[in-house]
Amino acid sequence: MRFAITIVAACCLGSCASGWQGETLSPSDVNDSPHVHAGHPVLVRGYLSLDSEAHVMFESREISNRIRAGWGTPGFDPRDFIQYCLTIANPQLLMENKNWFDGKTIVIKGEVDPAYRSRVFDLGACVGEPALMIDETDLRRRYGKFMN
Repeated sequence: MRFAITIVAACCLGSCASGWQGETLSPSDVNDSPHVHAGHPVLVRGYLSLDSEAHVMFESREISNRIRAGWGTPGFDPRDFIQYCLTIANPQLLMENKNWFDGKTIVIKGEVDPAYRSRVFDLGACVGEPALMIDETDLRRRYGKFMN
């Protein structure tokens, strides 16, 4: 019995030391309640769109494709997709490695800034207020083998 308790305790301690213990969010989860997620690390899974005009994470590739196809056409309103798009507040490391990151669905650890758009003029941002400030150390740990 003592051996079983020791094994369970060791496993719990090992999983705590290895990193994340919370759920993985989507861009719409963050947009639905940005203030709830602000002030502590979160994991967000989404599809990256990185170019000279955008540094954002979409809910999925399909949402990204629908926005690209509709952009500039009569009747298209990007606000219809506001909940599915999350701005990356510090995209430099992603942009430096754009050839690998652009068009990928990945998990990013960071902190939510619930009022990013009200404080920052950012032409590459989503329509919604919040943004994700990437934990660059964690990004390098997760994806360093793909980076320059």
